[in-house]
Amino acid sequence: MLALLPPDAYRLMLEVVPTKGSVRMHRALIVWPDGVERDTHVKIACPPPGLPDRQLLNEGIAWLLAQACNLPVPPHAGYMVLPPAMVIAAHPNTPCDAAGALAWICSTEPKRALRLRPDETLPLLQMEISRWDHLPGTLALDEWLANEDRHCGNLIRRGPGDFVLIDHDYAFTGPHWLADQLRESRDDAFTNRLYEIMEETFGRSSDQIGHLQNAMVLPAEAFKNQLSGQADHLSEWLELLLDSGAHQWSLAAFIAYRAANTPDVIKRRYRLLT
Repeated sequence: MLALLPPDAYRLMLEVVPTKGSVRMHRALIVWPDGVERDTHVKIACPPPGLPDRQLLNEGIAWLLAQACNLPVPPHAGYMVLPPAMVIAAHPNTPCDAAGALAWICSTEPKRALRLRPDETLPLLQMEISRWDHLPGTLALDEWLANEDRHCGNLIRRGPGDFVLIDHDYAFTGPHWLADQLRESRDDAFTNRLYEIMEETFGRSSDQIGHLQNAMVLPAEAFKNQLSGQADHLSEWLELLLDSGAHQWSLAAFIAYRAANTPDVIKRRYRLLT
């Protein structure tokens, strides 16, 4: 379950993590609800003026649903409101109002974990990902959540054939979605970047791709039940993180609609007979 941690759980800033775009991230030692102090990634958002920020919301809701699907995600995750002094200490040039800044926090992986670097040994990494047991479920999840930003750099490699899902800023159509946008795009076919990488690796008409397409259907058929098991917890977080009832309803309806329809979407999109 997602956790809401108090600022006094933040013990020590460790280092700034380089990022691109409108987020800032650093590592810190944080005490989690079980009393264990953990190396933790801390992410805050700095959206462009005039655009609503959904990046941190997207992170938490996608983490919750991925966990419900038994997909590998960082085991400890949640939110914390960082006081201005903490924000300035880690990111001196980042604007912060008097109330502080909401932060998405998640435990880091062990030091042996390697961030995938697509510009290095990419063919070997692609082959390794293709044999990953959770690949069909991950591809199906990205279809469900309309996540267009799953590339090799948004996986963490814990060991041979063992990966963890990270970075869901671009789920639910993107980091700055609006209620009307969600209502109008429930049936849209969003780019599935990791699937496209697999298709480039093996070829569009290969047996491997045909098997992968069919394998995506089974995990997708469980989405509706998995969502039902998280409905109350999901509603609590939508109410906490979204100040508009229209936005809460639109995101909940988007998630529920696609949970029910993703199996058929996959069959139509990839022209499956099953």
